[in-house]
Amino acid sequence: MILTKKDRKEELTMKFHEMFRELRENRKSTLKNIADAIGKSVVYISDVENGRRSPFKEEDIYKIADVLNTDPIPLIDAARLSKKRLELDLDLPSQTADFHNMALTLARGWAHYTNEDVKKISEILDEINKKIEKGVKHHATKK
Repeated sequence: MILTKKDRKEELTMKFHEMFRELRENRKSTLKNIADAIGKSVVYISDVENGRRSPFKEEDIYKIADVLNTDPIPLIDAARLSKKRLELDLDLPSQTADFHNMALTLARGWAHYTNEDVKKISEILDEINKKIEKGVKHHATKK
């Protein structure tokens, strides 16, 4: 399922620990269930849930998502946002050097982009995501 821009904004405004607690409680899972799934103590899980510790590692979030029967991506996104960093997998088979260059260009310029720059980039990405949502596969053409 592809989330709309509104859905993504609402998810990302929620802090990781709030999202995790709400999800765990809604799924009626205990701290012990989560602790057992990732091999941590109940106290550790409680500390994360109450915002006293950093979010879980990505591999633990996948295990937690299995226990909670949910999509791990919103939790991973919230964890990354909480950690103030983002990781991109540049080793996907469908990617070319163009993908790598684009990611590096965005990362290098990140601190220098203006609000107008970000708005333009967001408009382009929104257009592409709309095509994806409609089931239209988008291919970048080489110039």
